[in-house]
Amino acid sequence: MAVLNQGISGNRLLHDNFGPDSLARYDRDALTQAGVSHIIVLEGINDIGIPGAFALPAEEVSANEIIGGLQQLIERAH
Repeated sequence: MAVLNQGISGNRLLHDNFGPDSLARYDRDALTQAGVSHIIVLEGINDIGIPGAFALPAEEVSANEIIGGLQQLIERAH
C-alpha cells in the first residue's frame, strides 16, 4: 500500500487561497491517481478561520455550505 499526501497548508474547501480550493483540485489530486482505493479528507477549518483572520467577510461560509462541499467530495469519490 502506498500513501499519497496532496495536502496544502492553508487550503480551503470552498474558496481559493493558497492554491485552488479542494473542490477544484479533487479529481486531479485524488480521484485520477492510479490505484486509489481510499481517500482521507481533512478540510473545512480554514474555510471558517481565514475569512475572519484576513478580514474577508465576502468569503465567510456557513456550516451548511461546508457540509455541502464535503458531500460533493463524497459523492464524487463514490
